[in-house]
Amino acid sequence: MLVAIHRLPDLVCPLQASGNVIQPLEPHRRLLIIQERDVGLFSMVLQILNTLSLLETQQIDRIPVVIMGRGITYFHEEGHEGRRTAWEYYFEPLMADVSENHVLAVLGEQALELLASKRKHLEHARGAIEFPQHLQLLTPLTTCDRLNLVELNNLVRSYDWAWTESFNPTVDGKSHAGSGDAVNNYSSLVQRYIRPRECIQKKVCKLFDSRLRGFHVIGVHVRGTDGHNAPARGIEIPFDRYFGEIERRLAMVGREACRILLATDEQYVVSRFEERFGDFLVYYDAVRNIDGEQVFGAGPTGQVMPAYITKGGTTAVQNGEDAVVEYALLCKSDLLIHNLSSLSLTARLSVPAFIQI
Repeated sequence: MLVAIHRLPDLVCPLQASGNVIQPLEPHRRLLIIQERDVGLFSMVLQILNTLSLLETQQIDRIPVVIMGRGITYFHEEGHEGRRTAWEYYFEPLMADVSENHVLAVLGEQALELLASKRKHLEHARGAIEFPQHLQLLTPLTTCDRLNLVELNNLVRSYDWAWTESFNPTVDGKSHAGSGDAVNNYSSLVQRYIRPRECIQKKVCKLFDSRLRGFHVIGVHVRGTDGHNAPARGIEIPFDRYFGEIERRLAMVGREACRILLATDEQYVVSRFEERFGDFLVYYDAVRNIDGEQVFGAGPTGQVMPAYITKGGTTAVQNGEDAVVEYALLCKSDLLIHNLSSLSLTARLSVPAFIQI
């Protein structure tokens, strides 16, 4: 859903946010602020890519900024690694010179309350709501998740700032994400926009340099928990298919020349791979679901999420960081073997060869 915000006063002096001086935006630069949804982290990534693809291919002249607040499981009130909203816990701003600080500097900490309040009202998409300070009016456009390009362009054209949730946009009523041109462009979008922060890159490089450099890396991603092929839904993860594909690659390249990089959200998957591949297996020490625990939990707006990251505290924040580390490691693979998940679908845009189980 998208709402537009009336013109803000010109910013003529440096802004203060989190103790840093933020340079004001030039008057002609117009923002599209992409807000969170109550979904998994890499589902968000794919939906943001959808939005970015639409902005570029349809030449909508907006500067995209991601603000992920209380409507996503990974948000924490105290922030993480010096950043206030969940996107920038893990990733650099989409545009290097326009960050969450530009939004928070103008709206203050009130921005997060404002976005949460807006979401509640937009569930019904009725009327207009007044907010203090710089925000005068928010006008809901539609209750529909899929916003048509013409509606989007017409609504944001006359405003300096506009908000949208990440979404699966449409062009002339057809899903933009499903078009061949958009899919072909996603690899370029990932390279330019999905950039893990330096604190995460250091962890990636430490593991890769110590365990994987110089080897032919077989990346493996196994999605479990609330995924479509989780044991809790009565369908066992097809280990025989995974093992068969890996063994074929080992035979082709030479066993001693290979290492198997495993990324998964299930601890029992790690155990099964260790039994089979022993010292050839490499994995990151991540927060994972423990077999036998409750599978399903709820995100902050009630959407289904893995239970092990919805228990409160900083577990979800750490799980998000772990997922980005594993994603960045998988992107360094020579081959990616995976089942269906948003993380692996994003990673394979950077991997030369992949096999979907």
